[in-house]
Amino acid sequence: MDELIKQGQWWWPFFVPIATGILAMLGSWLGSRWGKTTEHKQWLRNKKMEAYSDFLSVAESMVDDFTRWPEVSKPEHSIKHLSLKRSVLKVVGSPEARHHAMEIEVNAWIIFRFQQLFDEKETNGWPDLDREEFIEVCYKQVGTVQTDLIDLVTAVRKDLGAYTRDDADVDKANRDFAAKFLGYNSEKRILSPTEII
Repeated sequence: MDELIKQGQWWWPFFVPIATGILAMLGSWLGSRWGKTTEHKQWLRNKKMEAYSDFLSVAESMVDDFTRWPEVSKPEHSIKHLSLKRSVLKVVGSPEARHHAMEIEVNAWIIFRFQQLFDEKETNGWPDLDREEFIEVCYKQVGTVQTDLIDLVTAVRKDLGAYTRDDADVDKANRDFAAKFLGYNSEKRILSPTEII
């Protein structure tokens, strides 16, 4: 120590412990900050997964009801439940997922309106419209919802970092199946309310 003082480096013995303390505090702060960021990302991912799975399960159930129509009753309750689930998704979902969820909800309400009109026609008769043609148009709209569901699942996979190149082939196969099953052409089109009436 006396040697360091003679050389004018008296501060050196004090610098090492102070620098070590500062670096320890900085490391602690950075570790805490990184931990909070990681914890928040994990929390957000869990909330997204919960919101996505809730919305998708209600939407899949609703589509199942739509495909069994007119044998089953109109799924108005399912659509309202879908709207509630979409409200959570609006908070945590990606913009692309929120867009597809909105398309699903809009098309679901259009189908519901179709079904209301169908019931009115069943009661009052079918003078201006062919019953089978009306059902076919409704099923094509269900095909739109199924296509929107495929797009939503793709957006969810991308948002959660689970999308791979193989998923594009699976999505195409799912679209082809929906088209074959419902006789739906893959041109996505939302009908306007005036076209429904």
